[in-house]
Amino acid sequence: MGDQVRIGLIGVGAMGRIHAQNLLSMPNVALVAVADPKIEAIERSGFRLPEGVVRATNYHDLLGMTLDAVVLSSATTTHKDILMDLVHYGRPVLCEKPLAAELDEARHVHQAICDHGLLVQMGFVRRFDPLYRRAKELIDEGRIGEPYHYWGLSRDQWAPPLDTVKDSGGFVVDTGVHEYDLVRWFFHDEFASVYARGGVFVTKALAALGDYDQVDINFRTVGGKLGAIELSRNAIYGYDVRAEILGDRGAIRVVADHRTTTALYVENQVIGDTFQTFAERFQWAYKQQLVEFVELVKGERTHTPVGSGDAVKAQEVAMAVKQSLATGQPCDLATVESMSSF
Repeated sequence: MGDQVRIGLIGVGAMGRIHAQNLLSMPNVALVAVADPKIEAIERSGFRLPEGVVRATNYHDLLGMTLDAVVLSSATTTHKDILMDLVHYGRPVLCEKPLAAELDEARHVHQAICDHGLLVQMGFVRRFDPLYRRAKELIDEGRIGEPYHYWGLSRDQWAPPLDTVKDSGGFVVDTGVHEYDLVRWFFHDEFASVYARGGVFVTKALAALGDYDQVDINFRTVGGKLGAIELSRNAIYGYDVRAEILGDRGAIRVVADHRTTTALYVENQVIGDTFQTFAERFQWAYKQQLVEFVELVKGERTHTPVGSGDAVKAQEVAMAVKQSLATGQPCDLATVESMSSF
């Protein structure tokens, strides 16, 4: 490896564009090539890559190049096949969640990653956010005693386009996995059971896809901890993520309500601005996860902060949530051991 870390990017949708912009701004990192079947249309729509960056419509073209690492941010339904090729390519991968669209496929990919000793960092961006990291530090320092309850909220301002929903794995996978991963990370514990209820209240077209725009989840962990998670696609007022962890000696709140601290004070009102998108809220975290990935590639870190095994565990919870939504009954995670998909 020379002075620059040479990186290829597969997939230039919403997440891929964030990664591309961040990679292009990083010192000692070269975005060498980008692959996307729609790359020409993407550039015509206004997203332009600098001259010198190789454009390809087939990701196999990247695998014929000399790269130090790959960032994978293509559609969920493509992850399994691409990752299996990347396992044999043998370069470290930053992979957007999930590993694959189906749970049995994700388990297969994870096993291949382990068998080949591939370095894979998953894109659970909240683990890189300074507010969530501070909460984790306080929990591990024992500042709230023994934590026993988690409350998490994830609200999008608007539902995504239906074409995006079709390839996302569904709401409880696409958005929910971030919450399931946080619970495991904060508690050093695994989910034992979940009970979920959901509905379609605003974006009626989601019903035809078997998806939801509002889901409420209650859970218990193996260690007996309790919690509640709310997922919403129609906050309207802005993008909103919050969390609270309750312990026997106190509580920790993770809240970032406003994009800036500027507020308008007028008669009978105080008005503040909100985050509009996940890209705004986690702008720093998306950069930080790439920084730490590059350090991993260069050997400056000995292990990834969040790996493919974590992705499988979060996807198992998502499958249990799906089963609970379908049956209207609680679901034990033990039943997911034999579940391929739902």
